[in-house]
Amino acid sequence: MRAAIVAVILAASGCASGGVWPIVSRTTRGVEADVPGAMDSVERRARTALEERGLEITRDAPTDDGAGHVLEGQSSSLRVLVQIRGGGSSTMRTEVVAFRNAVEWDRTLAHELLDRIWKLG
Repeated sequence: MRAAIVAVILAASGCASGGVWPIVSRTTRGVEADVPGAMDSVERRARTALEERGLEITRDAPTDDGAGHVLEGQSSSLRVLVQIRGGGSSTMRTEVVAFRNAVEWDRTLAHELLDRIWKLG
């Protein structure tokens, strides 16, 4: 019964996508989750999520080791870094970090962006 109530609350709040809710982990400065999709799909969704927030894409490149991809978006008061790496056979480990300044991170915004990347799939 409790599980059914939780499922209804999650679905009503928009947290569930396609019947599956991502497990989001906190990192040192942001959040990460295994996002379903291939690298190019998750990358495209991340770019869309950043642009929807009015952020200009200032970095779009493979990671230093070539195993992933990095996107960075900026506005006058915010910098967001999205790092995408292989997470499994059909998922990409996606980390989002939102910087308000050099020492202040916004995990709430990072979580909102990660959720948006997930929902665009």
